[in-house]
Amino acid sequence: KMIVTGNYRSSHYYAHKRWYDDKLTNFLKGRLDPTKKTVFYAPTWEGDGFFERSLKVIHEVGSQFNLLIRLHPFIEDLYPAENEKIKTLGGIDLSKFPSIYPILNLSNFYIGDFSSIGYDFLTMDKPLFFLDSHDGEIYECGVTLSAHQDYGDAIVSFQNDNDFGEKRRWLAQRV
Repeated sequence: KMIVTGNYRSSHYYAHKRWYDDKLTNFLKGRLDPTKKTVFYAPTWEGDGFFERSLKVIHEVGSQFNLLIRLHPFIEDLYPAENEKIKTLGGIDLSKFPSIYPILNLSNFYIGDFSSIGYDFLTMDKPLFFLDSHDGEIYECGVTLSAHQDYGDAIVSFQNDNDFGEKRRWLAQRV
């Protein structure tokens, strides 16, 4: 049997929003450039080219934005060397920060692949960018970035049209 419960993480966050947001603010104190927008990057551990894509995100997005990174917990075990290198190259590692919603709330944009965090980000009604093309309704709610373009430049030039907003809100209501 299936029991539909809704998004309990979201409900819990909003019930305690101020406390969670304060924790993240204190954690990030002095680490964000107030003149830059913030991009949240949440990759999964699977797929060919994960490490190369991560390096490209760090280099191209991190040069133009505050870059928050939350690596999947499996990456630390499956790819320890790559995990350490990603953490030292740039961006702010939030892998150990316990709650996802204050990170999503703070971020202006999301970059991911097929991580479930993209569905959580839908509730924020902010632009989503994807590094790979996959099947599923969520990919209609954002822009799939081409490996042949500069990711940072693509985000800077992005125009958030109503079609994406409508699709995000529609899908957020359904999940």
